[in-house]
Amino acid sequence: CFATQPGELGCMHRLGCKGPVTYADCPQRQWCGEYTNWPVGANTPCIGCASPAFPDGVSPFFEHLPDFKAPFSLPAERAGLLTGALTALGIGVHLAANIVTDRLGRRPKMSHKARRRVARAVKNFCPASLSSRIPEKPLEAGPT
Repeated sequence: CFATQPGELGCMHRLGCKGPVTYADCPQRQWCGEYTNWPVGANTPCIGCASPAFPDGVSPFFEHLPDFKAPFSLPAERAGLLTGALTALGIGVHLAANIVTDRLGRRPKMSHKARRRVARAVKNFCPASLSSRIPEKPLEAGPT
């Protein structure tokens, strides 16, 4: 899963990639705003140039960052089970809240005026082939 040298497929964290600690929008902005590519997209480690701590806080560039030490130890299998259990619990609580508040199966209503505004905005920003498929009139509701 981890690359052992630049150019290999895989996570480049062990090669000194600073992406996990830089928190930048490089995949969207790309290099120099020219929208050509970005370091990780070109299969090279990120050096953290967008980080406020650059260059001193992310130097040396191509050395592995020290691992984060958690105050506790949790095996991966247990972490996965715990995450799954918490997710299932959250879904159950959400379902119960929808049942109790009688919102299960209902969709929020959109006014005709709001629907026209959305259709107009879509027509302004979408190609004609897509915007022609979006009706300005509300669709007729079928039997419920």
